[in-house]
Amino acid sequence: MLIFRKLAWAIAPELSLKVKLLRRIRAAMATNDALAGMAEIRPELIANTVTLANRDALIDQMPKGGIVAELGVMHGDFAARILARNSPAHLHLVDIWAEMGRMARVAQRFSDQPVSLHQGWSWEIVSTFPDQSLSWVYVDASHDFHSVERDLTACLPKVLPGGFIAGHDYTRWKVGTHQVVRYGVIEAVNSFCNRHSLPLTYLTAEASRHLSFAIRLPDRASPRGREQAASSEIGRHAGAVAERSMKRPAAMTSAAPASVLRPGTTPQITKPNSTAQKRPVYSKGATEDGSASA
Repeated sequence: MLIFRKLAWAIAPELSLKVKLLRRIRAAMATNDALAGMAEIRPELIANTVTLANRDALIDQMPKGGIVAELGVMHGDFAARILARNSPAHLHLVDIWAEMGRMARVAQRFSDQPVSLHQGWSWEIVSTFPDQSLSWVYVDASHDFHSVERDLTACLPKVLPGGFIAGHDYTRWKVGTHQVVRYGVIEAVNSFCNRHSLPLTYLTAEASRHLSFAIRLPDRASPRGREQAASSEIGRHAGAVAERSMKRPAAMTSAAPASVLRPGTTPQITKPNSTAQKRPVYSKGATEDGSASA
């Protein structure tokens, strides 16, 4: 009996987190449907969009040798491709790490790489990074409208001028074996581009239609960049005014301060402050008990 109690105590936090995530997903799908057709991107923001074959081609267009973040890590397969093709000086991996053991496996996988793992809600972790510290970021965490919008908004001040906010699943539906899931990525990305007057620079063209996108931030050193930056500031102000009238879900957890690890050392694991809640929330990194997220 004692063994069963210990087992129940061990798995209860993971089960509780998954129930919370399921509730959020159900609520988010209703929101995504309500927003359908309300976030068409302005024509001038896609007039010069370049189509690429796939995500690997997108990685090849990103600035090399900088500080990079991936939000939503799963098993680390795309992180491995970033490391191989982009050679970042450092790669931050951020995930909710809801599946027991996955975070530890990812940490072991990249034990000899310039990688740090962060556990928590992606937008909260990113908000702790220094401003203008990232060359580019790849958003692939939660796919409902509000979560993607939060991720994009959190990333905006953290990326260097001329850098990129990129991401995955610029699509409406995910068709699985037993269910169909409604995404809100397209609406969130289009709204973000419209609000900040940022052009959609790259869009991939996989046959699966799980497309990747990349938004290049203005380089303020150039005349065109200064003009675009000014337009973005005007759009940002207008968007902030509009957002204050919208009901937005409250953040579910608090994140710990992000940390940077020197290249060549073992991955560092950053977890939420234990005073904020009894057990840390999982993100695409590693957990207290060695779990990892999808």
